[in-house]
Amino acid sequence: MSGRSVFTARMIAGVCAGLVAVVGVTGCSSSDDDNQHTEQAQPDTTSAPEADWFDYSGIQLPRGKQGPHTVDPVRYGYEHSPQGAVLAAINTQAQMALADEKTYPAVSRHSLAPSTGRDQWVQGRSLAEVHGDLEAEHAPQFTGFRIDNYTDTDALVILAADYPEVGLMAYPVQLTWISGDWRVVPAPQDAGIAPVGIDNLDGFTTFSADDTSTPTEQEK
Repeated sequence: MSGRSVFTARMIAGVCAGLVAVVGVTGCSSSDDDNQHTEQAQPDTTSAPEADWFDYSGIQLPRGKQGPHTVDPVRYGYEHSPQGAVLAAINTQAQMALADEKTYPAVSRHSLAPSTGRDQWVQGRSLAEVHGDLEAEHAPQFTGFRIDNYTDTDALVILAADYPEVGLMAYPVQLTWISGDWRVVPAPQDAGIAPVGIDNLDGFTTFSADDTSTPTEQEK
């Protein structure tokens, strides 16, 4: 494995370990009418986003009508929906690991929520060197997601990805809706949250570059 690939793998693991988990809140209703209204109002948290996949520094990332609506200098601008949150989680994770020295400040500015975790990520990222594309044989592939919590202001997305020489891993991405966009909320470094191995995608919605009929290409 090249130095670039080793560094990227460590960056991705570090990013995963610095994400916040939240507890979903459920409620109950006292009448059938209320139950019916609540049921109708539930957001769709299981449908995959409508997206094509593009190459970003060696990793395939999704983009569609639900976001990202801006890709220069970084990828941001997502629909206020569960699908928009999923797209934000995937794209921002990749950018946190792969953005080069010129673009990582824009990742912090546009894609991350103000927090101690964001400040720590910026500090650590400023000390690292990232350049060039990730080699294809070492590039992880996003394979699916599960939304464990969703409100108008917050979302907890569990992402699944297939890592070469490692296998399927799942990890949480906490997001919050601020300034008209979904932003990732990095946790402090001592949060102790880490990716875990999984045997299959049971309970996940499959979502990967293999699911689209549109060939992947280099995004312009």
